[in-house]
Amino acid sequence: MAIRGALKRPRRRGHPKGEIQTGMKKKGKIQLGIRGRIKLRQHAEQGLYACVPQRFAAELEDWLTFRGVLLRVSRGSQALDCSKDECALIFPPGVHPAWVRDELELASFDVRLGEDVTLPESEYPPAVAQLLQLGDPGEAEIDYAALGIAEKHVAALVHLAVNEELYAVPLTDRRFWALPHAWRALGQLRAAEAAKPLVGLLWRIGACDDEWVAGEVPDTLAEIGEPSLAPLMAYFGEEPEDEYGLEVAAEVIGRIGRDKPACRDFCVRVLTERLLHFDAYATSVNASVICALVDLKAVESLAVIEAAFAARAVDLLWMGDVEDVRIALGVTA
Repeated sequence: MAIRGALKRPRRRGHPKGEIQTGMKKKGKIQLGIRGRIKLRQHAEQGLYACVPQRFAAELEDWLTFRGVLLRVSRGSQALDCSKDECALIFPPGVHPAWVRDELELASFDVRLGEDVTLPESEYPPAVAQLLQLGDPGEAEIDYAALGIAEKHVAALVHLAVNEELYAVPLTDRRFWALPHAWRALGQLRAAEAAKPLVGLLWRIGACDDEWVAGEVPDTLAEIGEPSLAPLMAYFGEEPEDEYGLEVAAEVIGRIGRDKPACRDFCVRVLTERLLHFDAYATSVNASVICALVDLKAVESLAVIEAAFAARAVDLLWMGDVEDVRIALGVTA
């Protein structure tokens, strides 16, 4: 039986099916009542920032990143007029203040803009805004650098890449196709900052039958390479029941290990550690992990692979039985 069987979940291009689910539903961020007041301010050197209570800092960092708003958290930021009980959320150039305001309001905060904060007239800079008009990219190899897109546009591209409003527009609307354009542009830029927000889209594969995420985002994460590994590893702990998303996560970890020889041993170790907990995951997820290990020629993981098969924790339709795996790894004894 072939190692990559025909019954592996297909990747087809198409429009996401079913009800559009929002990140708010996924992350459970909706709160009743106002949780606090936050003021967005502008610093001459640091740029756009907000002081927030330390108890909210980690949650807001996770939420804003998930929603495509890049930031860093600085503790002990008295230089930014934050108190000793506060952290500073600092946003890089290119982050629109309205994005921050809107997402913090969704998280049930009352947000005010400081007098020194100005709202740009356009949501996206011209180089990124043009992606909203390009239409279906199909299989074309577009050189986004030739369109003027550069590293300075990463923050805007990340926001566009996870913009859920675009899922609500029909395929006949050119704006829909800005999603895959943004994903591909971030891949070409090897934008490390995009890895975590893009991994945050994997839940859509199973929950929304989102074939565009399934067909495009893994390629972008693999192009980004090593910076994608940490959020992909974390996804196993955060979403242990997301069968389709975890299948993709395992596949991408394997691809990075294959394409980046310096990462190969680390990827094998990560995948093997996940397989040690085969009882925590669906049999198809374990099969995807094993597929990735086979691609990496991970003979050193054979004992763990055999244990998973012995426990009947592997979907045989993906790759056959343990003997097929031994043959693929070149182990015949």
